[in-house]
Amino acid sequence: MRVRLTKPLSGVSRGIRLSPFVPGLTYDVDPHTALELINLGAEAVRVGEPTVHDCKAENAILTPEQLTGGVSVMQFENVSDLPPHRREP
Repeated sequence: MRVRLTKPLSGVSRGIRLSPFVPGLTYDVDPHTALELINLGAEAVRVGEPTVHDCKAENAILTPEQLTGGVSVMQFENVSDLPPHRREP
């Protein structure tokens, strides 16, 4: 089934992580997930509309902030590689 998110979701509902779903995008998901998302405010979408998995869809171009919710992780090999800590005056 295809659904479009109408608002941001977070947390977990019936075993489904909600934070990866981006409002305004259309997703092709299994019926169980679709019904749960619809219960949380998503809308059902006709089969002919493009989804996130359709590389030609305009709405499939996401910014890093949309994909990660603004969270980024930096990995360092050694503690000495960490940037110096700055305190606000």
